[in-house]
Amino acid sequence: MLQALEAKEEELKHATAELEMVKERLSNGALLEESFRQHPDFDGFAKDFSDAGCNLFIKSWAHICKLLKTDSPFCGLPQELTPAFERGPNILQNPFDFVPKDRSLSYNDSISTPPSDWVRASFELTPTHIQKLKKRVLEEVDEEEQELHLSTFVVGYAYVLTCTIKAKKEECKEHMYITLAADVRGLLDPPVSSNYFGNCIIHPGGKMMEATDFANMAKKISHLILDLTRSSRELMPCKRPDDDDLEHQRQRAHEFLSKVEVFSVAASPKYKLYETDFGWGNPIKLSSLRWERTTFR
Repeated sequence: MLQALEAKEEELKHATAELEMVKERLSNGALLEESFRQHPDFDGFAKDFSDAGCNLFIKSWAHICKLLKTDSPFCGLPQELTPAFERGPNILQNPFDFVPKDRSLSYNDSISTPPSDWVRASFELTPTHIQKLKKRVLEEVDEEEQELHLSTFVVGYAYVLTCTIKAKKEECKEHMYITLAADVRGLLDPPVSSNYFGNCIIHPGGKMMEATDFANMAKKISHLILDLTRSSRELMPCKRPDDDDLEHQRQRAHEFLSKVEVFSVAASPKYKLYETDFGWGNPIKLSSLRWERTTFR
């Protein structure tokens, strides 16, 4: 019996993600909170960690912490913070039928480290900045092209791309490939609960383009999103490729990536993480640690 309990405890340790918090008291009494997370594959639907699921977990955690701090009775999570674990028939169980699956969430030291001359920086775009960027795009839109999805995400992504290309100057390749991760919970038929605690992430077909100005960048990203929302295609399980096909795909991908600048982006303003209160007040600075090691290729 004791051996069985020890084995079960070891199994739970193996399936537990690292969650590390760094709290730093600032001069004004506020707390600087930083966290990092691993990227598990929740349900075989995608290899990206579900930002929506992570956000739901953080909000629920903050809700409980705030109740504990105020000695309020805990009567369960409110409906909007209660995770849904049941998968509908339209959620892919395991598209490639890979078995066994490695469910370890331990830190992977084999991931390549970024170049030593990389830097991190935070830039704030206020609502005024966002409105100016949207206006700038609309001023350059052709009359026949009136439908655009000009969200904060679109103009923010386009602006970052433009600034990155300018910063790289002659080091920037002539062509670029832009993509993004899309949460398709609401696009499935029937739709999946917004509180589903699994991955419903896909990468819509990216846009291949030459380095261009900000307005055209915003239009390309807008079209990428509109194409996805208009799409009625079904998400079907893929046939598992054989080893020769996989190696051929890897070689083609390596050749392609060596010729273009590849840009992607994670998270979304809609998660409102700066409104997450653990009982210390809203955070003034959020940072995802180790992203360089988990995203650099």
